[in-house]
Amino acid sequence: MKIAIVTGPFQPLPPKGCGAVEKIWWSLATEFARRGNAVKVVSCRWDDELTQEVVDGVTIERIKRFKRSGNIGIDLLKDFFYSINVMLRLKNYEVTILNTFWLPVLCVINKSSLGKIVFNVARFPKGQMKYYRGVSLFAAVSSSVAQATKLEIPTQNIKIIPNPIDTKCFTIPDSVRDYSGKKVIAYSGRIHKEKGLEILIKAFNHLCKGFEDIELKIVGPIDIELGGGGHEYYQSLVNLSEDSPVTFVPPIFDQDGLAAFLKNAHFYCYPSIAEKGESFGVAPLEAMGTGLPVVVSDLSCFRDFVEDGTAGLVFDHRLPDADIQLAEKLRSLLLNDNLREKICDAGYKKSREYSVENIAQKYITEFANI
Repeated sequence: MKIAIVTGPFQPLPPKGCGAVEKIWWSLATEFARRGNAVKVVSCRWDDELTQEVVDGVTIERIKRFKRSGNIGIDLLKDFFYSINVMLRLKNYEVTILNTFWLPVLCVINKSSLGKIVFNVARFPKGQMKYYRGVSLFAAVSSSVAQATKLEIPTQNIKIIPNPIDTKCFTIPDSVRDYSGKKVIAYSGRIHKEKGLEILIKAFNHLCKGFEDIELKIVGPIDIELGGGGHEYYQSLVNLSEDSPVTFVPPIFDQDGLAAFLKNAHFYCYPSIAEKGESFGVAPLEAMGTGLPVVVSDLSCFRDFVEDGTAGLVFDHRLPDADIQLAEKLRSLLLNDNLREKICDAGYKKSREYSVENIAQKYITEFANI
């Protein structure tokens, strides 16, 4: 089968790009190729990258990269020009997978060359789905996103196909974690206001009053062009951390490096407050894959794989005292070894369901069913 995959205009593929979406699609592309399919990925590029090459059996074509402006209107205009450029480079494919804003609209112009159009619904829809008339399959990454998509296009072909994690990379460390000494609470993701990092730092400040052997490490991009909230926002977090041992780690671009970071942590928290921006939650799943006990906010997208008290703990980020609620959840993990071990074990088992192999098979099954 000839499969084309198109990633967005702002974030290059790994190893240089650190975007979660790009990491996901690169892992799926290599798995599709491993199964004997002819796969091409069209992506944006850094200036020093080759415009065309073959890596792990996947043909990569890189085109002009745009920088995020932080203004949704300007960024959508950049997406439009990027999408036009992409349309000129795709011919004679049986399946084309898209996740940019404009391509599902423009694909009707060149549908004979694109074959079956699969739109990866990785964000909550905002009224645009009714314009995507050329799409054969809407692959929603979570049950909450699928429900929101059905409200806009109830008669269309919508399936839940979650995002995968690399279960070979994100696995339990060789040596057992030592919880008797210094303990690290970790966060990985964009340093952005919608990620709820103020709540996390305030909660950590509370914990520091009762525990002297804990540290908070936050890893991820700060720059707006990489999806971060900018340096002014970063400085506000630094000021909020007061005298607490909070370390901001530069973004880690490769999966092995990120896995190593998680394997050196003891707890993990993902406190996102993005009600309509967070659609799945790869980052906490990756942490679960390394055997970390995970605490997440009460967003609907996390309910597909985290139930409070089983594979993780959940705090209500909507409450006025959300920071205190989060501190209590983390405190329970710090003090209760049995609870921590139970959550680590259940979380690790749940993460295995989201392997690249399993998710690739879901896509291939749906390709045949379209």
